[in-house]
Amino acid sequence: MILLFEYRFRHAEAVTAAAIFSLVTPTLAATKAPIVWFSLGTPHGFGLLITPDCSAALLLVPLLILGMALVLPVRLGLRRVIGAITSAAAVLVTGNMLRIGVIAVAVRIAGPGIGYEVGHLVIGSAISVIFIGTSLIMMTFILTSRPGRPTTNSRLRMIRKDSRG
Repeated sequence: MILLFEYRFRHAEAVTAAAIFSLVTPTLAATKAPIVWFSLGTPHGFGLLITPDCSAALLLVPLLILGMALVLPVRLGLRRVIGAITSAAAVLVTGNMLRIGVIAVAVRIAGPGIGYEVGHLVIGSAISVIFIGTSLIMMTFILTSRPGRPTTNSRLRMIRKDSRG
């Protein structure tokens, strides 16, 4: 479904980014395209087009395929897999929103040439890698934890209580 409605997903992503970043700077999403306009009404205003290869949809599709692959042969509970996928997807979307903001800041500081290149290719890519790794670690942790068993923090608290006496 994400691939089928990929254009609408990118537009929704632009609207979400505009809503978040409008708290800091005049920002608006284009009405008919996946573009986020920054610093509107100033001489430094510019727009960022969310392309298919820079959308969170590109990150979510492999995650969803992995989740579906884990449900069938491993026979993990559907509720647990959906929770893991939802948590990991939230991390990926958050990372992509941060990436859009970093690109905008880089363009604002260094201009549309160098700022975009550094923001998009260097810093933005590093952010994507960090958030992809974090989402996969979170998903793995959720899927491999045993139901009904205390988490690591709960076990540490129980050990500390026992040692106090």
